[in-house]
Amino acid sequence: TFTVIPDLSAAITPTKTNSVIHINVCCSIGVESESTIGFVLVKNNYDRFIRAGDAGSRQGVTFRNTNPAAADCNVATFTCIDHPGSTDEQVYGLAFAGHGLNDMHINRAHTNSDSAALDHSQAISTFTVMEIITG
Repeated sequence: TFTVIPDLSAAITPTKTNSVIHINVCCSIGVESESTIGFVLVKNNYDRFIRAGDAGSRQGVTFRNTNPAAADCNVATFTCIDHPGSTDEQVYGLAFAGHGLNDMHINRAHTNSDSAALDHSQAISTFTVMEIITG
Protein backbone atom coordinates (compact mmCIF):
# COMPACT_ATOMS: atom_id res chain seq x y z
CA THR A 1 0.00 0.00 0.00
CA PHE A 2 1.38 3.38 -0.98
CA THR A 3 1.36 6.19 1.58
CA VAL A 4 1.55 9.87 0.59
CA ILE A 5 4.48 11.65 2.26
CA PRO A 6 3.05 14.68 4.10
CA ASP A 7 4.70 18.02 3.32
CA LEU A 8 6.78 16.62 0.45
CA SER A 9 4.80 18.22 -2.35
CA ALA A 10 4.66 21.33 -4.49
CA ALA A 11 1.97 23.36 -6.26
CA ILE A 12 2.31 25.47 -9.38
CA THR A 13 -0.10 27.39 -11.62
CA PRO A 14 1.09 27.40 -15.23
CA THR A 15 0.77 30.73 -17.05
CA LYS A 16 0.17 29.12 -20.47
CA THR A 17 -1.68 25.99 -21.58
CA ASN A 18 1.31 24.82 -23.64
CA SER A 19 3.78 25.13 -20.74
CA VAL A 20 5.49 22.06 -19.35
CA ILE A 21 6.30 21.49 -15.69
CA HIS A 22 9.76 20.26 -14.72
CA ILE A 23 9.56 18.12 -11.55
CA ASN A 24 12.64 17.28 -9.49
CA VAL A 25 12.41 15.02 -6.41
CA CYS A 26 15.18 14.21 -3.94
CA CYS A 27 14.04 12.00 -1.05
CA SER A 28 16.21 10.91 1.91
CA ILE A 29 15.01 7.54 3.25
CA GLY A 30 15.92 5.12 6.01
CA VAL A 31 14.58 1.63 6.74
CA GLU A 32 14.63 -0.90 9.59
CA SER A 33 16.72 -3.42 7.63
CA GLU A 34 17.64 -4.04 4.01
CA SER A 35 14.55 -3.14 2.04
CA THR A 36 13.39 -1.89 -1.34
CA ILE A 37 11.24 1.23 -1.35
CA GLY A 38 9.02 2.09 -4.32
CA PHE A 39 7.90 5.65 -5.03
CA VAL A 40 4.94 6.89 -7.07
CA LEU A 41 4.70 10.50 -8.22
CA VAL A 42 1.13 11.69 -7.63
CA LYS A 43 -0.78 14.63 -9.07
CA ASN A 44 -3.75 16.71 -7.92
CA ASN A 45 -6.21 14.48 -6.05
CA TYR A 46 -3.36 12.02 -5.42
CA ASP A 47 -4.27 9.86 -8.38
CA ARG A 48 -1.29 7.94 -9.69
CA PHE A 49 0.52 10.07 -12.17
CA ILE A 50 3.86 8.96 -13.57
CA ARG A 51 4.74 5.29 -13.11
CA ALA A 52 5.61 2.21 -15.08
CA GLY A 53 2.73 -0.04 -16.06
CA ASP A 54 1.97 -3.11 -13.97
CA ALA A 55 3.35 -6.28 -15.56
CA GLY A 56 2.03 -9.62 -14.35
CA SER A 57 2.11 -9.48 -10.56
CA ARG A 58 4.79 -6.72 -10.58
CA GLN A 59 3.71 -3.25 -9.45
CA GLY A 60 4.58 -0.22 -11.55
CA VAL A 61 6.40 2.57 -9.72
CA THR A 62 7.93 5.89 -10.69
CA PHE A 63 11.31 5.04 -9.17
CA ARG A 64 12.73 2.85 -6.42
CA ASN A 65 15.69 2.51 -4.10
CA THR A 66 17.18 -0.24 -1.94
CA ASN A 67 18.62 0.66 1.45
CA PRO A 68 21.20 -1.85 2.69
CA ALA A 69 21.01 -1.35 6.49
CA ALA A 70 19.27 0.41 9.40
CA ALA A 71 22.11 2.89 9.89
CA ASP A 72 21.89 4.07 6.28
CA CYS A 73 19.95 7.07 5.02
CA ASN A 74 19.97 6.83 1.23
CA VAL A 75 18.88 9.39 -1.33
CA ALA A 76 16.45 8.53 -4.11
CA THR A 77 16.07 11.07 -6.92
CA PHE A 78 13.79 11.49 -9.90
CA THR A 79 13.32 14.14 -12.59
CA CYS A 80 10.52 14.33 -15.15
CA ILE A 81 8.37 16.64 -17.27
CA ASP A 82 4.57 16.96 -17.12
CA HIS A 83 2.37 18.47 -19.81
CA PRO A 84 -0.73 19.64 -17.87
CA GLY A 85 -2.36 21.43 -20.85
CA SER A 86 -4.08 23.82 -18.46
CA THR A 87 -3.60 27.02 -16.51
CA ASP A 88 -5.24 25.44 -13.45
CA GLU A 89 -3.14 24.87 -10.34
CA GLN A 90 -1.23 21.58 -10.43
CA VAL A 91 -0.30 19.89 -7.15
CA TYR A 92 2.38 17.19 -7.22
CA GLY A 93 3.34 14.86 -4.39
CA LEU A 94 5.11 11.63 -3.59
CA ALA A 95 3.85 8.34 -2.18
CA PHE A 96 5.97 5.39 -1.07
CA ALA A 97 5.70 1.74 -0.08
CA GLY A 98 8.23 -0.78 1.12
CA HIS A 99 8.86 -4.44 0.46
CA GLY A 100 8.05 -6.43 3.58
CA LEU A 101 7.03 -5.03 6.93
CA ASN A 102 10.10 -2.90 7.60
CA ASP A 103 9.68 0.52 9.20
CA MET A 104 10.50 3.34 6.78
CA HIS A 105 11.56 6.88 7.63
CA ILE A 106 11.89 10.08 5.67
CA ASN A 107 14.89 12.36 6.36
CA ARG A 108 16.63 10.01 8.80
CA ALA A 109 18.10 6.57 9.27
CA HIS A 110 16.10 3.98 11.20
CA THR A 111 18.57 3.97 14.12
CA ASN A 112 18.18 7.76 14.69
CA SER A 113 20.19 7.78 17.93
CA ASP A 114 21.25 11.01 19.61
CA SER A 115 24.86 10.63 18.59
CA ALA A 116 27.49 12.89 17.04
CA ALA A 117 28.36 10.12 14.55
CA LEU A 118 27.37 10.98 10.98
CA ASP A 119 25.47 7.71 10.56
CA HIS A 120 22.89 9.17 12.99
CA SER A 121 22.61 12.57 11.28
CA GLN A 122 19.36 14.03 9.99
CA ALA A 123 18.88 14.66 6.25
CA ILE A 124 16.56 16.67 4.01
CA SER A 125 14.28 15.93 1.09
CA THR A 126 13.27 18.40 -1.61
CA PHE A 127 10.45 18.61 -4.12
CA THR A 128 10.84 21.28 -6.81
CA VAL A 129 8.56 22.23 -9.70
CA MET A 130 9.32 24.80 -12.42
CA GLU A 131 7.29 26.05 -15.34
CA ILE A 132 8.97 25.90 -18.74
CA ILE A 133 7.18 28.10 -21.25
CA THR A 134 7.29 26.64 -24.75
CA GLY A 135 6.47 28.11 -28.12
